[in-house]
Amino acid sequence: MRARNVGRLLILLLGAAACAAGPEPARLEAPRVESDDPAIGQPFSVELPRGERSVRLEGVRGRVTLVCILGDAYERVADACAQVRERWRDRVEMVGIWVGSEPGDLSGLPFRAYVDLGGEALRRSFGGEADSQVLVLDVRGRVARRIGLGELDRLADEVSRLLP
Repeated sequence: MRARNVGRLLILLLGAAACAAGPEPARLEAPRVESDDPAIGQPFSVELPRGERSVRLEGVRGRVTLVCILGDAYERVADACAQVRERWRDRVEMVGIWVGSEPGDLSGLPFRAYVDLGGEALRRSFGGEADSQVLVLDVRGRVARRIGLGELDRLADEVSRLLP
């Protein structure tokens, strides 16, 4: 009887060890963003021409960031970004990039702004047209959404979706 109990115990222990060792657990990957826009999911970094310093935005990781691209309709983009700033204050970082064909007056903007006349550097880095729009970056500094002029009313919704 004792041998039978020892045998059962041995089988039970071997079975438990086999279950514990089991196959390697599945590895989790970050969700892939489905978009036709090649900029989506890419880290934001632009080398600006003519001596302007690079815009890398490593210092704002951990916060949702709006890159306000300021072209011909810069007032509409600046107003939409200002409304987001009023609502979330320090929880959202902002930076502007002037892409107009001639230098504009950037002194009244509520965020720091850089110059990329004609938008050549932005086109090289992110493709598409460099006109008035907003690039919304997630907390990792990656482009989460490109919001054009026709979608500016949805900017606040997009920001609230990304805020931690």
